[in-house]
Amino acid sequence: MSTSGVNDGDLLVRARSVLLDALDALQMHADAVIVIGAQAIYLRTGGIDVALAEATKDSDVALDPRNLARVPQLEAAMKGAGFFPSATEQPGSWVNREGIPVDLMVPEALAGPGRRGARVPPHHVRATRSARRLEAALVDCEDIDVAALDPHDRRVRRARVTGAAALLDTLE
Repeated sequence: MSTSGVNDGDLLVRARSVLLDALDALQMHADAVIVIGAQAIYLRTGGIDVALAEATKDSDVALDPRNLARVPQLEAAMKGAGFFPSATEQPGSWVNREGIPVDLMVPEALAGPGRRGARVPPHHVRATRSARRLEAALVDCEDIDVAALDPHDRRVRRARVTGAAALLDTLE
């Protein structure tokens, strides 16, 4: 991730802004979007300090392919919001102009026959990736207000965020 010169606190603030950018990009797919990973932990724990490694200061999003809209296609929505496929060439890995990542993942049980890229037509196979142990996030989630951490960014978006049981399931 190209974040040289950015301290951990600033990176967390930027990562939240990037999550909000992704939620805006995926607005037409909101019924399929679930915030997971470190951002979900931060949202669930509020203002208490949580020790997470720097590598987790990205945004992970699970997608329920049963609820994805056909349009806009995921890759067009992400590119239209200023995201680019990551240089890692990992399916579902997107970065903004600063190199801050957003990963779009589909639970393995619903991702189709591919090994890496999820098969969720009509969306491009590289728009999302298949990921293990995300199925619980589709049922253990609730709507939460996701607010920017930057005091100059007034955005608040309502999004589904995975619950504690689903978060623990991904750690096993």
